[in-house]
Amino acid sequence: MTVTPFILATLALAATASRAQPDLLWDNGEWDGAKAISSERDTWVTESWVVDDFMVADGAVVRELEWLALWYPGFEPVATDVILLTADFEPVAELFDLGFASEFEGTAFGDIEVYRLTISGLSLHIESGRYYIGARFVGDGEGRGFAAGQYPISGESEAYFRSAHFGEPDWVPVSELGVSPLDTVFKVYGDIIPAPPTLALTALAPLAFRRRR
Repeated sequence: MTVTPFILATLALAATASRAQPDLLWDNGEWDGAKAISSERDTWVTESWVVDDFMVADGAVVRELEWLALWYPGFEPVATDVILLTADFEPVAELFDLGFASEFEGTAFGDIEVYRLTISGLSLHIESGRYYIGARFVGDGEGRGFAAGQYPISGESEAYFRSAHFGEPDWVPVSELGVSPLDTVFKVYGDIIPAPPTLALTALAPLAFRRRR
């Protein structure tokens, strides 16, 4: 069987409503139903990753990742993996064989099933700045798993792809794979940790001392 990293189609996803949650750190938008890109392990594809960027203005603890994903009918993933990288693609965390919850969202591209994947129980401490995050399904040697791809670009860059299976062992922009630039569809939840106002207090202290004198 021939496998490719992309499904090309323009069939829109069935209308769905995303659930509201507190502590939303980043929302990368809703799917336009245009594309899907391989992000999977131990399926008919040995391994692949797709990541996309997000930003936090303050330090934070990432607690949950919501990821829109697709898989072949009958495919039963056994776990998920999560990867977190700096803006320079240096690894912050790479987590394997995590549990997940999934909510059926409809079908696309004919009979491909669409799920809203939720990975909870994370505890990833990050400072303010820009990062890349990604998720993928883990299979049992059968089926395929994909991340939903969309044309509107959120953040500062398009999605990046890596897969030795497809001849891309290093991170490359998706547009270098011969398709239009695209983003993935995800939300990041967690706890914001504001920086303490030590700088402002330090600056005011000498002024207060002079006034007392």
